[in-house]
Amino acid sequence: MNRFLFVTSLMIACGLALAGISSKHARMEEEKAAAAAAATPADLVAVEDNMHEFMEYYFQLPFRRVEKLMRKAPEESRAWKEIKSDALILAESGNLLIGRHEEEGEEWDKYSVAVRDEGAKFYQASLKSEFDAAKESFKAMVDQCNACHDHFAEGKHQQRVR
Repeated sequence: MNRFLFVTSLMIACGLALAGISSKHARMEEEKAAAAAAATPADLVAVEDNMHEFMEYYFQLPFRRVEKLMRKAPEESRAWKEIKSDALILAESGNLLIGRHEEEGEEWDKYSVAVRDEGAKFYQASLKSEFDAAKESFKAMVDQCNACHDHFAEGKHQQRVR
C-alpha cells in the first residue's frame, strides 16, 4: 500500500508540475504576443547620410543605363527587361527620398513624390513596351529630378536625356 501511495503521489506531483509548466508556457506565449502587438515598425535609417553620395551611387547607374536604352526603340525583349528593371528602381527610389531632408521636409517630399509618380508612369509604359509613352514619362521624371536639383542644389547635377 505504501508503494501504491508513493507512486500515486509521484504521479500527481508530476501531473501538477507539467500543468504548471504548461501554464507558464502559455503565459510566456501570451506575453510574447502582447509585446509583438505593442512593437512599432523599425525606423528607417540612412546608410549614407551625404545626399550627393546617395544620389551618385544609388541613382546614377540606373539612370545612365536606361538613358542609353531609351535613345531608340528597343528591338529586343531583353532591352525592354532592362528598361523595366531600371524604371522600377528609379520610380521606387522616389520613396527612398521621402523624409530625407529635415530642414525643408515638405518641399523636399513634394519633389520626391513627383519623381516617384513620374517614375511610376515610366515603369507602367515600359511594362507595355510603349516606347513613345515610356520616353515621354522618362523625360518627365528627369524634369522632376532637375527641378529638385534647381531648388536644393543650386541647379547643379542636372541630368540630360538625349
